[in-house]
Amino acid sequence: MLNGSTLDSITHNFQLICSVTARNSKITPSIKMTSSEATRRIEKFRKGDINVIVATSVIEEGLDVPEANVVISYDCLKDTVELAQRFGRARHKDSSLTLMTERRDRPLAALKDAKKLQDNIIKEFDPVQTQKTLMSRQQSQMDRERAAAPLLTNRAKIERSPLESLNIYAAKTKAVLKTESLAQRPDGTFCCKIEYVAMSRRIGGIGVAATKKRCKHEAALRILEQLHDSDKRRGL
Repeated sequence: MLNGSTLDSITHNFQLICSVTARNSKITPSIKMTSSEATRRIEKFRKGDINVIVATSVIEEGLDVPEANVVISYDCLKDTVELAQRFGRARHKDSSLTLMTERRDRPLAALKDAKKLQDNIIKEFDPVQTQKTLMSRQQSQMDRERAAAPLLTNRAKIERSPLESLNIYAAKTKAVLKTESLAQRPDGTFCCKIEYVAMSRRIGGIGVAATKKRCKHEAALRILEQLHDSDKRRGL
């Protein structure tokens, strides 16, 4: 894209060139224009009355630009959105895009690779298959929780070693245990929050005790109780 003085100079030296800018463009006041004037100039380009358009970034979107065989960009491309917008103006067969400058951390080749990856993700996305995969994963999770359900009814084991029992249950159900917090309170006791995170449910437990180990056990016990109640409601 060009600054105002450059754009003004070019458009006054070529008979078949016109400029297109936005109404609120911060460039030379003499070449500001209304949207209707911009549309009129683009229509002249479409009809072949002019064969070159010199424009600011306003032309990248929102304007119906006809097929062009050459696009020359004076600004660096920041992301794949700008890449698509500027390449989108070179829709003519055998068209070309030329960049006058590139960002060192985002060269054209890297942006093209990123755009290709994005396009492939969109192309391969199948909502029906995605839903089937999700349902299959949910069923697999339910099967794992059903198989692990007896662990939640072993009260003797749970009361003796609640944290160990929770770790075993989490491993069998492919869940993640997170210790969200563990801190000593003003009265000298410890408070611990543990969270059980699985595909089917997310359950937290808080424990308060005189020692760190004991407060973890209390938090684990709260989670195991909630898991057991949840299984009963689901009929496992």
